[in-house]
Amino acid sequence: MPTIDEFFATAKAELALDPALTYRQAQSFGDSPTLADTIADLILSGQKTATASGFELYVHDHQPMPQVGDVNVVLNGQDEPVAVTYLEDTFIQPFASVDAQQARLEGEGDLSLAYWQAEHARFFKAAYADAGLTFDPSSSMVVIECFRVLYPFTN
Repeated sequence: MPTIDEFFATAKAELALDPALTYRQAQSFGDSPTLADTIADLILSGQKTATASGFELYVHDHQPMPQVGDVNVVLNGQDEPVAVTYLEDTFIQPFASVDAQQARLEGEGDLSLAYWQAEHARFFKAAYADAGLTFDPSSSMVVIECFRVLYPFTN
């Protein structure tokens, strides 16, 4: 398996992108290797075209917010690169305002809003607790990112 940088270099060459282009981050999704593999597969299949993260975690960790145009590398559960994505849209909204359409774009579980709310509340409660914060579904904000896969090419 190529390293992250080798994978990204191959993607840039095959896409004829500027050789100086860099990726914002390389990351897996979820809180376990099994979930990371599942989500990577959903991204590669085109079923998952959006993700949500905790806004307060960005603030707490002093991390820059994602920006439209960001290029990222998706990792599987073994931290191996599997895709390069392009961020088409990003916005912040209350967790409680996420709707069924957004849940479907995230492509997980049964694609329902109820599944999205339950799974994301579970995930955010643990992530916020790890940071010494409290996640409140009625008041916490989420960062929504809508992306498309640039590489590998899919049919």
